[in-house]
Amino acid sequence: MSAGKYAFLLLLICVSGLYRRAAAIANSEDVAALNELQQAWSQTPLFWSGDPCSSQWLGVVCNSNGRVISLILSSMQIIGTIPTQIGNLASLQKLDLSFNNFTGSIPKQLGKLRSLNVLILQSCGLTGFIPAELGNLSNLTFLALNNNFLTGQIPNSIGLMTQLYWLDLSYNLLSGSLPVSTDGNSLAVGLDSLTNTQHFHLNNNSLSGNIPADIFHSNMAVVHLLLNSNEFTGSIPDEIGQLEHVDILNLDYNQLSGTIPTSITQLVTLTELHLDNNRFTGFLPDLSNLRKLEVLELGYNGFDSSPIPSWLSSFEGLRSLKMGKCNLTGILPPQIFELPQLQEVNFDNNFITGNLTFLAVGQQLELVSLQYNEIDTASFGTYNKTLLLQGNPGCTDMEFPPNVCTSTVFSGWNPLNITCKICPPGLVANPLDCRCSYPYKGYLLFRAPKFTIFSDSEALVIVGVLHTSLNLSTSQIQITSAIFSSLGVLTIDISFFPNNHLRWSRSNVQRISYLLSNAIVGPKFPNEFGPLLFMSFPYDFTVGRAALGLSTGAKVSIAVGVVAAVVTLIAVCIYAALQKRRADKAVEKTQPFASWHSSGKENGDAPKLKSARCFSFAELKKVTDNFNESNEIGMGGYGKVYKGTLSTGEQVAIKRATKGSLQGLTEFKNEIELLSRVHHKNLVGLVGFCFDQGEQMLVYEYMPNGT
Repeated sequence: MSAGKYAFLLLLICVSGLYRRAAAIANSEDVAALNELQQAWSQTPLFWSGDPCSSQWLGVVCNSNGRVISLILSSMQIIGTIPTQIGNLASLQKLDLSFNNFTGSIPKQLGKLRSLNVLILQSCGLTGFIPAELGNLSNLTFLALNNNFLTGQIPNSIGLMTQLYWLDLSYNLLSGSLPVSTDGNSLAVGLDSLTNTQHFHLNNNSLSGNIPADIFHSNMAVVHLLLNSNEFTGSIPDEIGQLEHVDILNLDYNQLSGTIPTSITQLVTLTELHLDNNRFTGFLPDLSNLRKLEVLELGYNGFDSSPIPSWLSSFEGLRSLKMGKCNLTGILPPQIFELPQLQEVNFDNNFITGNLTFLAVGQQLELVSLQYNEIDTASFGTYNKTLLLQGNPGCTDMEFPPNVCTSTVFSGWNPLNITCKICPPGLVANPLDCRCSYPYKGYLLFRAPKFTIFSDSEALVIVGVLHTSLNLSTSQIQITSAIFSSLGVLTIDISFFPNNHLRWSRSNVQRISYLLSNAIVGPKFPNEFGPLLFMSFPYDFTVGRAALGLSTGAKVSIAVGVVAAVVTLIAVCIYAALQKRRADKAVEKTQPFASWHSSGKENGDAPKLKSARCFSFAELKKVTDNFNESNEIGMGGYGKVYKGTLSTGEQVAIKRATKGSLQGLTEFKNEIELLSRVHHKNLVGLVGFCFDQGEQMLVYEYMPNGT
């Protein structure tokens, strides 16, 4: 190459570098706003220095004009409030501050971010109302405010977000009726205005009133409608049949009444129908038209007495069938057990009589529960999986073998245990290669899975999807356990191990957390898993530093500065301890088991139970009629004891601790583990426990006239 050409090329490179540097200088207004955030979050080291764009601040992305377009700081253990100055980031398109320890409410100034299309503030500890100003975010496609302590009504202005694809307000304290355009609001908008929204996740709140017919019209694109675990009353509107695309409909654990409308049979795209634990009456409608059904749960309502419907045997794709306490009579048709995809059958607390017959049995069938019926004889055929017949005459008369006459609780799935070496304090051995490191942990919650048995095949699917979507090797992904809650939620305890490092960097934790929290760009699990909710454990970015070690030469080279290093290390440790204590307190509110898992001890997991069940607060509230005084059967220094009747018909005694007598997490965990192992003829057995919404309750067997 000639000298002239070389000089020209060098000049071109220099000019190009100067251009990029100039283009990357951040806008002064954005710099001022980010500095306000850094000052408000001064307790958390974000290591922001220099220019936000050219210095590539953690979690900050700029465009070519130097405007901040993305701020993603999930799982950074930030402490403080969300400053109002965040509304000055005028070009912001993506904002994710999930899994931090904020106090206070959502600032209304977020409504100034007119370019925003993704807003994720889940599991932040936020309180107060949802600001009506969020309705100004007309370009928003993804809104997740779930797992906070938000109160009040859902504002009608949400209906102005006409581009919204995903709406998740679940697991809050929201109340009041669902907002619709015809309820007299001045904007004349509501949830029925969100015709592009496919995911309505409003479950686990205190929403009440009738479910408005307005949200059921043919222009709605809704695919997942989750309204379960609220306080809705009245009947299901006939207009529900106009939903042309709905895949999952979950209305269980409400106070809905009346008959199930026949228009529900028009929902031919439906794969999951959850209507259990309500107050429906009348006869079961013929649902044979719903050919795509994979999950059908209609139990624990007040239906009129009727024979077992013959159409139940027509669903070739059915995986889970739960019809407990439906007033069903007669002999159970053996054809039900032949369905090729069926995994679980539950007809507890009915009036099924005669002979129970297993002819041909589907290969997937793992659990059949027919407890508390009137079955006196049985032909088990080739079926050799779990069968529960407790409470039938065949058990009383000892016609059935003892193993089918006991109640068994499915404890969940656990991988093979592999023994590895003991790691330094704070580090964990990866069971796949026994390397010691500090993993990033969390829960994957699948809120509407289409299966009820978790096996190695499902575990391999999860690992495979995460391997592809998170760009991690399969050896970095470890499923610790998997369990189905009483409400049908599949909870996966998962760990992500760093590759060839002791711990994750902040940017990598932020990347994994954001992808798992954003259904648009995150992992795409098969439809049978249902919608995903990720719950992050706190991550201590200081863990493992002491385990790094130093070479002899390095030790000699820093001998002069050892005193200063020790002082700095002590300060860092004190800071980390204070930060972790604050983080743990915040996590206790929304993730009770997370604090057990993140204790850093070998035995810091959730309680190891022997046939004890974890109840939600909503369940125990329902079985005691909102802890009605008429159900109070005792009182002590710890609190009160209530009598309750579970959905299975079992009577229990519920010991509810008062606020002043709550134990620490470790003490409560140890008590549960101990009680679940104690069995004696003079002691009532532990049925389960509740650690939810700040409550501590123990559920015992009920002994009439006992103590």
